Amino acid sequence: MKKHLHYYYIDLIIVHFKKISKMEQLNFSKNWNNKLDCQAFTTLRLPNPKYQVGRLFDITLLEETKGVGKITAIQYLDIEDIDEYIARLDTGCSVDACKMIIRNIYPHVDFKQQQLALLLIVKEEGDPL
Repeated sequence: MKKHLHYYYIDLIIVHFKKISKMEQLNFSKNWNNKLDCQAFTTLRLPNPKYQVGRLFDITLLEETKGVGKITAIQYLDIEDIDEYIARLDTGCSVDACKMIIRNIYPHVDFKQQQLALLLIVKEEGDPL
């Protein structure tokens, strides 16, 4: 029993250290489909060199920490490749509504020229949030 508590406290210390070490944030302005409360979720973003498989991020919703997540997979796609699975799981909306959301978030982007990055985020084990 003590051994399990010991590992639990080590996990809490590691999570706390990650948060105070100025980990880069993955910011959200809305909790689409309540996905930030799940152990794993996706997010559609413009590709960025900071998005790399294995990289950890402090997940925030309007500056409130929602946990520490790791990018476990990245899929690049055109906006026209967003299907019902991606749209519903990522935003909780239809395909057309999801595409409109993306276009509203990135109003100056020409999606005939620009791909999206579909990031799969998994929250870190032992993260109490």
